[in-house]
Amino acid sequence: MAITSHIIRDSVWKEFYPPQVPLLAHNLKPFLTPAHAVNQWIFGVDHSLQAGASFQHQWELLTLVPDLRARLISAEWIPGTLDLNLDLRVPVDQVQLQIIHAGAAVGHQLQDAKAGEQQLEIPDDAQKLSIFVVARTGECVAQLHLGAIYQCYGKAKSEAEEIQRSRTDLARGETDTVEFKPFMVQKDLKESEFVRTVIAFANTYGGRVYVGANDDGTVQANTEACRIFQCNVADALAQQVSRLKSLIREKVKPVPAIDIRQIAFGADSVVVAEVQRGVNPPYATHQNQIYIRRGATTRAADPTELRALFSANDSYFSRGMFSN
Repeated sequence: MAITSHIIRDSVWKEFYPPQVPLLAHNLKPFLTPAHAVNQWIFGVDHSLQAGASFQHQWELLTLVPDLRARLISAEWIPGTLDLNLDLRVPVDQVQLQIIHAGAAVGHQLQDAKAGEQQLEIPDDAQKLSIFVVARTGECVAQLHLGAIYQCYGKAKSEAEEIQRSRTDLARGETDTVEFKPFMVQKDLKESEFVRTVIAFANTYGGRVYVGANDDGTVQANTEACRIFQCNVADALAQQVSRLKSLIREKVKPVPAIDIRQIAFGADSVVVAEVQRGVNPPYATHQNQIYIRRGATTRAADPTELRALFSANDSYFSRGMFSN
């Protein structure tokens, strides 16, 4: 819906007069004045014979009222599937969901619109998606375009971006800010390695420890977590998160800023511990062992590095003391 209203030109109104000079640029169409250009660009009218200061409809205000019959709240495109959340304010039989699968052999699909979360099948050969909510009367009530797999919109965006970042981390391998560890129970020797890595990340650049990942970056199956913790998947992952939090509280001083959460990759999941670069170094074990990160290696800090940590001088890091 569009509403056209006229601007009131009262005693305080100030006229706008654009300069009457040619508007020129190399290899672009020339215009006699700015008004000449605006008239053509916006209104599609070529006033080359009357290129004064007047603009078409310059005293009118156009107000566009959004169509509130339906709204796309979120969308996430993963291989073979589109997760969609649709808000409908009209009966479902008044609108239809239409999706164009650009580049796919099956070019489109028509679905009954449903309110709330829904999951739709998408051809594997689709390259782009154009999503439309169409009213029975023919108007496009809402639309959204997703340009590639893993793209998302709305509330799904942050979660999908995190999954994509994690996929990239796992594919690139261990670095100065990424480390992989298998699922581990209490008193597993890998727990000590996890603690040292957290300390090193906090003392250097920060980083992410992926628990439930093999050395080559492949994700361990959830069945491995069930086997280790001797319970169902949900409880096993919850126990792993709880154990990692306990390790940080009990083994690291001071406790760095860290976020430990689960990330799902299809049927399987990992637990990621994201460590922030510390603002109160040095971070150490309760036995005063201090570690730093060099490349994909965690090692004890040498005397020069210790002095820098104790001085908490950020310029030390900016000069590249810990660069590879």
